[in-house]
Amino acid sequence: MSSSVVSMVLGAVAVGALFIATPRKLGELPGYDDVKPINFDHYAGRIQLQNDQKMFYWLVEAEEKAAQAPLILWLNGGPGYLSVKKNPYSWNRHANMLYHESPFEVRFSTTVLNATEYNDSTTTARAVEFLRNFLKLYPKYNNQPFYITGECYAGMYIPWLVDSLIKTPIPGINLAGMAIGNAYTDQDIDNESYIDYYYTHGFISMKAYTAIKS
Repeated sequence: MSSSVVSMVLGAVAVGALFIATPRKLGELPGYDDVKPINFDHYAGRIQLQNDQKMFYWLVEAEEKAAQAPLILWLNGGPGYLSVKKNPYSWNRHANMLYHESPFEVRFSTTVLNATEYNDSTTTARAVEFLRNFLKLYPKYNNQPFYITGECYAGMYIPWLVDSLIKTPIPGINLAGMAIGNAYTDQDIDNESYIDYYYTHGFISMKAYTAIKS
C-alpha cells in the first residue's frame, strides 16, 4: 500500500547513504523530474540511538510558513512500500512532514538486529528515543503542534507510540492528535471484517456468508 497522500515518501534516493550528527539540508533530489522546481526545504540523514543503531529520517518542510506549521510524523505500513511520488495535494503544502524508518532495517537504517528484537514494544521504545534526539537536532520544532499518522501496520505503531507519549511525555513534543488510514489493528476483528467485505462486494454468496458467520 504505497502512500499516495504525500508528495515525497522515503525512496531509493542517494540521501539514504548519509549519516549525519547535524542537520543536513538537501539540494537536488535524485529521481525528481517534475518541471516544477522543489519549493521547500528538506533534510535527511540518520539519527543514532543508544544501541548504536542509526535510524533514517526524511524531513520535508512546509511550502509556506514552515516555522508556524505543525509537525506530522508519518509511519508507513510495510515493509516494502517506500517510494518517491509527486502529489499536487501533498500534506507538506501546510505541514512539516517527518518520515522515519520504522521498524529498523526496512531500507536505509542500520544495524541488523536479532529477530527477537523486532516487536511492537522495542519499535515503540526506539521511536521515542528517535523523537527525543530529533528535537535535539531540530530544536525549532519544540512545542509545535505534533501529529502522528500513517496506514496499514501503523494501526499498531501509532497507538503504541501515542500511549507511550501520553504516559511519559517528551519535553518539546506537543502531541495534538493522531490519524490512521486503512489500519491493521487486531487480527480477529480485521479478519471478521473481510467476510462482510467479500459478501457486500459480490465475492461470496449469501449461503457461503451465512455458513462462515455461523
